[in-house]
Amino acid sequence: MPSFLGHPRVNTVLLPAPVYATWNPAGTNPNITLSDWNLTAQVTGPNTANAYTLSASGGGNFDDGKRYFEVRTVSLGGAAGSISIGFADSDLDPGGAELGDLPWGYAWRGDGVKKSNGIANSLGVVLVPGSIIMIAISSYVYLGQATAKIWFGENGVWFDGGNPSVNENPAFDGAIASSATDWGVRASLKTNGDRIMANFGGSPFMYNPPSGFSAGWGLGV
Repeated sequence: MPSFLGHPRVNTVLLPAPVYATWNPAGTNPNITLSDWNLTAQVTGPNTANAYTLSASGGGNFDDGKRYFEVRTVSLGGAAGSISIGFADSDLDPGGAELGDLPWGYAWRGDGVKKSNGIANSLGVVLVPGSIIMIAISSYVYLGQATAKIWFGENGVWFDGGNPSVNENPAFDGAIASSATDWGVRASLKTNGDRIMANFGGSPFMYNPPSGFSAGWGLGV
């Protein structure tokens, strides 16, 4: 006689599929055109001395946890320094300013600098078309404020000897979101022809996320 002992019922909990972020049409300057399901952004308007802005949405903003995503530079309309990528307080209105000029913005700029509150310091190498920018953030709440360590890298190499897996040499340490309790992904573009494509986790990454970091930016990640 067959026995069914030793085969207990397994209770399976089906979790909802992740909702990955995209560039936010409502948070995008009208001189930037979005395509590829709002993952590609290109300046199609005139050049500007300041910046056209992008913000991510569709996957929420976060005040805690470790996350990794990538942005590919498809093309440059001019100088590499016209592209900046990073984070800011999700409530912050950029007002057309470059991300790194904002008081609570933390950016890596394509000419090889990190920049916050208008202060630039050398970091990394100059951006070229086809480069994959790696971004990692470890965020937490400290004294009621969203606080973070942020790393940037390019084509498989973290800048300045950084290593998010073991918490070493972040580009920004103790970054603070002043008015909100969460972080939003932001970018600035300046020149007609600047084109970037974000991978917030909806497709395989080019490089492995750091150990302990969620692969992507989104709800349920």
